[in-house]
Amino acid sequence: MTKQLFSKLNCFVRITARVIPCLLALFVAQFAVAQEVPTFTPIGNFNANSGAMFVSANGNMVTGLSASQTFRWSTSLTEMISLGRLAGSQLPAIATSASSDGSVVVGFSESWNEIPLQSTRKVVLWTPEQGWIDLGTPFESSEHWDWNNDPRISANGSVVLAMSSSRIGNHLWRWTAEGWSDLGQSPNQSAWISGSQRISDNGSVIIANAFNQAFRWTTSGWVGLGAPSASVSFYATCMSNDGSVVVGVISGTNQQSESFVNLFRWKAGTLVDLGSPPFGTLNEEDLFVSGDGLIIAGSAMDSQGVPHVFRFENGSPYQDLVPLPENHTNATVVAMSYRGANIVGFSQRTNLQTGIIETTQPFRWEVASGMSSLGQLPGEATDALPKAMSNDGSVIVGVIGRQVQGLPEQFVDIRAFRWTGALGMNVLGTFQTAIHPEDLSHDGSILVGTAEFGSFIHSNEHLGLGDHAFRWSSALLQDLGVNTVQGEFDSHAEFVSDDGSTVVGTMKFDGGSSLDFSRAFRVTSSGVKVDLGTLRAAGGEFDSSSYIKSNFPLSISRYEQESGKCVSSDGSVIVGTSESFVSDILVRRAFRWTSSGMSNLGTLGVGESSTALAVSSDGLTVVGASGNFQTFLTRAFRWTSGDGMVSLGTLNGTDSSAAFFSSSNGAVVVGTCTGFNGPNEVRKAFLWKDGAMASLGFLPGGAQDLYWPVAMNEDGSVVVGLSDQTDAQGVTTRRAFRWTTLGGMSELPAEITDLQGLSLGGNGAIVVGTRIDGEVGRVACLWTPTLGLVDLKEYFISLGIENLEGINLIDAGISK
Repeated sequence: MTKQLFSKLNCFVRITARVIPCLLALFVAQFAVAQEVPTFTPIGNFNANSGAMFVSANGNMVTGLSASQTFRWSTSLTEMISLGRLAGSQLPAIATSASSDGSVVVGFSESWNEIPLQSTRKVVLWTPEQGWIDLGTPFESSEHWDWNNDPRISANGSVVLAMSSSRIGNHLWRWTAEGWSDLGQSPNQSAWISGSQRISDNGSVIIANAFNQAFRWTTSGWVGLGAPSASVSFYATCMSNDGSVVVGVISGTNQQSESFVNLFRWKAGTLVDLGSPPFGTLNEEDLFVSGDGLIIAGSAMDSQGVPHVFRFENGSPYQDLVPLPENHTNATVVAMSYRGANIVGFSQRTNLQTGIIETTQPFRWEVASGMSSLGQLPGEATDALPKAMSNDGSVIVGVIGRQVQGLPEQFVDIRAFRWTGALGMNVLGTFQTAIHPEDLSHDGSILVGTAEFGSFIHSNEHLGLGDHAFRWSSALLQDLGVNTVQGEFDSHAEFVSDDGSTVVGTMKFDGGSSLDFSRAFRVTSSGVKVDLGTLRAAGGEFDSSSYIKSNFPLSISRYEQESGKCVSSDGSVIVGTSESFVSDILVRRAFRWTSSGMSNLGTLGVGESSTALAVSSDGLTVVGASGNFQTFLTRAFRWTSGDGMVSLGTLNGTDSSAAFFSSSNGAVVVGTCTGFNGPNEVRKAFLWKDGAMASLGFLPGGAQDLYWPVAMNEDGSVVVGLSDQTDAQGVTTRRAFRWTTLGGMSELPAEITDLQGLSLGGNGAIVVGTRIDGEVGRVACLWTPTLGLVDLKEYFISLGIENLEGINLIDAGISK
């Protein structure tokens, strides 16, 4: 499949910020126990990607995204400002539409709920006076805001249009200050086509498409445009500012069985077939109409594969706006001024043999001067993608980037721009990249994790760079995420060996016409990322994806559980999971990688899948689960080279188990057993030692709680975890526990249940994690039996450490 890199930018950045365990807290906690505290040099920040999405009608206000945050820029500001997050939300709100003056923004806010375990999307509205507000949910819990449709706002900022989904179909919803109103399903009972809805400037007219037919809504209800048949369909793409004129395409086959794609214009109940440009075939989705409804613009491709941009005025023939740059193979219109006197878009040159897009160049057409470029790109930028234009065509905003030499589809230094005829391109800058720590070496001197660069995504293709893996030491912040392999768009550092010599993680690749796929990687002091391959390369049959940190389906109500440490102390052994589809069924195999390559650890039974979830520090013992991952019937395993894969069994009253943690020598294993007592789920935390599995027990009054461990110390003598307790009214209470070999099970302070990513420091003496503060974001916390629960910054200060600037506090999760 030809990659439409830097093609039409329908949405920008969908790399949503993840809540990642702040193991920097563990890093500091370990030093707090030590005799001396090291001195850190400042952590430098990566530069995030940014992109302009919307511009106000007068061109003075720009809205876009950078580092997964919505920004606002105006000619009266000296820099970008972040629009922040919805109060109480963990993640920044993402803008999807803006009013014509830029004063009102609509978007979505996403959050991850532990109880029940699911992701929730809210439609949110931003104004300077109120910030982000939740517009509420007008439907029942079985329905949800559609993940494939972004909410839109009318130009006057008074009406919001959004789509919901459920098992019975999609609904369109219209919001005003009085609340939501249900516009229902499509009149022909077909599903609404994702992303096809548009809203007029005052919100009184809506268009949307269902199977074969376009529809227009007013307060009188829905009206179909055209008369669809088995051989002809109608698709509306745009409308005039007041909604009185609708433009789209008629496609199908004529009486001579010849296919056609024609332009149509609808007004006052009459649809007129405008035919097609004589110089090419219409691009069905690339159509724009002027605000007054009189001018139509779009693109077409002639029989020789040469692209054309056209302009059509009622009563006049189609106007070909050539010339475009020589040898360019496609062109796209992205915006037109209110009166139709200005058109902006981009054209591309594609290598027809490889399908690789070699360059993307913007164009601007105006009645007075014809076709022109936007001039020389600033700095080292090589490609530009316009996104929006002011009403009079004098201001254009979008994205510029620099291609990586030798890798024409990889872009770096992606920046939002604002163009005017007098000043040319002005680069608007970026926010600093958010950095999420994931793991650290035993002595705390090496920290690894992920930096959020932001990524452009169009039609499921990845434009630019996504997240970057990084390795930090007091001497160096090393970017491991540069796309050195063509097609790689995202990488995450997940573990570092105890001695700090080896970083392991997962990188993602664009699968072209197939699904995206992942590969486990390993980086040593050389700084070169090495693809660990798949089991097929080692003589196995699995070639689809290889992962290090595995998400394992533990039970119906607890879908995923992060693994323990998956790299040996010296970095010579790595464990994970390789997977593939066999007869459309996803199957997995646990692997163990050494310098000799990847070996298949097998399964406990024929026809089963397996996943490796942790390895001992010495690399000789692997633990995980094997079984039927579709039915959640699995058994915890312990693998050694001498015994192979051995089942650890289950506890009484359970029928499934999984092992998540191994002690440093592999002698102690901790995990979870699950089952059902009638309709009620059973989940117990277990410890395996000396060939026997035993329950960690129960919290006081919690024999019916659902337990799972989240961290274990090196020798297996201390375990921390969480439990869920649901009363007769269905209200769930979460409790945190700490288990020791000497004291058994004890309850931790209630505040710990709100922490993300619990970890253990001081060989089990300290519990660390991150609480979420709706105003400042992630705040690292520490708990000991003597100190109780304290914010980590306060603990630093109590030790006399006040200069915290070198640890990038906000990005790492410690509030200033």
